[in-house]
Amino acid sequence: MWPLPQRVNQRFLLPNHHSTLAAKIKLKADQIKQNKWIELCSSIDPKTSDTKLWRLLHALNQDTPSHSSSNTFKDYSGNPLTDKYSIANHFAHHYSSTAKLNFNLQDKIIGRKSRLTRSLAKSKPSHNIFSKPFQDHELDEALSHLDPTKAPGPDNITGPMLKNLSSHAKLELLSIFNYSWSSSTLPKEWKHATIIPIHKPGKLENHPTNYRPISLTSIPCKIMEHMILNRLTFYLNLSNLLDPHQRAFKKYQSTEDSIFYFVQQIQDSFHHKPTESTIAAFIDLSQAFDRVWKEKLILKFDELGIEGKSKQAQLKLSADFEDPAQIALLNSNPTFFPCT
Repeated sequence: MWPLPQRVNQRFLLPNHHSTLAAKIKLKADQIKQNKWIELCSSIDPKTSDTKLWRLLHALNQDTPSHSSSNTFKDYSGNPLTDKYSIANHFAHHYSSTAKLNFNLQDKIIGRKSRLTRSLAKSKPSHNIFSKPFQDHELDEALSHLDPTKAPGPDNITGPMLKNLSSHAKLELLSIFNYSWSSSTLPKEWKHATIIPIHKPGKLENHPTNYRPISLTSIPCKIMEHMILNRLTFYLNLSNLLDPHQRAFKKYQSTEDSIFYFVQQIQDSFHHKPTESTIAAFIDLSQAFDRVWKEKLILKFDELGIEGKSKQAQLKLSADFEDPAQIALLNSNPTFFPCT
């Protein structure tokens, strides 16, 4: 039999050579992936941040789409929005409509009662903790809890600027807080916020409901909020007004305590003879922070016994806040539904 030419032999052997090379590449890639996975698992310990763990879970979830099918914004008529100003106005219209509440007749009666409560607040005596001006040690405590990495609001006053104030500048800032506290007014700049929409993973990018709004508010206003919150919390604890089942927004407690208690209740039910059942009701309030009812919040102050001119200041502050999240900060005793 005549031997094939050398170039023909190479042509017939080439596919086998490619298959062998491809197999080696695949084997090497699998080894790299395995080493990376071992390295990743070794880097996870009890100190690993929740953010890193959630990102890892989302990356492992094959059902989560890696990208959206379309990122073209459209108005309510279906027309595409092409410039950034139209898109910004579209977001603004959506957020304003979301925060708007619909009231029935009973709600309107509560609104009138709330306005009457505000008008009578000045003439009533108040607890000393709400009547006296803020002190310098309260300002220092609030500044010590200030995160300097937080982005500033529209006034462009940053955290490091306030944390490095001189003693004289701190007294001037404290005088502004006390004037706002006693006169029941807020500087106009404190009522404004820069809203940054953050896209929700796995959602389409062409509708405002698929974005989580982050409000960048005035940092000096946040400091005053912290000072007011400290006084409110102290008063609520002193008067024993907080629900004993409440875990969130309490010092040295967290929502994890409720989870541990719930799990323990389930385990105790299994070990009980005869076995008992555990019933739990989970309530998710949609857009809770975006739809705070200010009139009801004012009546809540009245029920808690916060009276006098200081109450008028707190009511005015809570009513003047244009960011619903700031209003929620002043509501130190929300309604909770404990699982028993």
